[in-house]
Amino acid sequence: MRKTLLSILLVGIGVLTFSACAPAKPGIKTSPTPTNTATTPPATKQEKDLEHVKNVVASRSNQLQLIYKKQTSVQAMQGGLNIKLYITEEGTVQNADIAADTGNLSAEFIDTIRKDILGWRFIIREKMIYSFKIQFRKL
Repeated sequence: MRKTLLSILLVGIGVLTFSACAPAKPGIKTSPTPTNTATTPPATKQEKDLEHVKNVVASRSNQLQLIYKKQTSVQAMQGGLNIKLYITEEGTVQNADIAADTGNLSAEFIDTIRKDILGWRFIIREKMIYSFKIQFRKL
């Protein structure tokens, strides 16, 4: 009797296991496999805006390096800048505070960098102040 109950139980478990792994029948909707969303909460608007600004600044840093290469063909210089962007909710750079951090970068070069940065555009929803550093070195 015990062997019979054990056999029935094992057969039942096998059927349940097999049916759980079987593909869905046509016409029967199944829910997708859940993903682990508990560990990564959805990003807030501010976090998305910040990520966008970081990406744009990273992509535009090559543009600033090209300005540096052009300027160093006329005047030797190198160094770093601390740049603080004041971005409006429309995504325009209202102002840019630029201060030499290291080196001997000319005032003309810093002014050219400022003019370029004031033309940058972002797709953001709220005002933002974003700071970053950039180094300019001879290659």
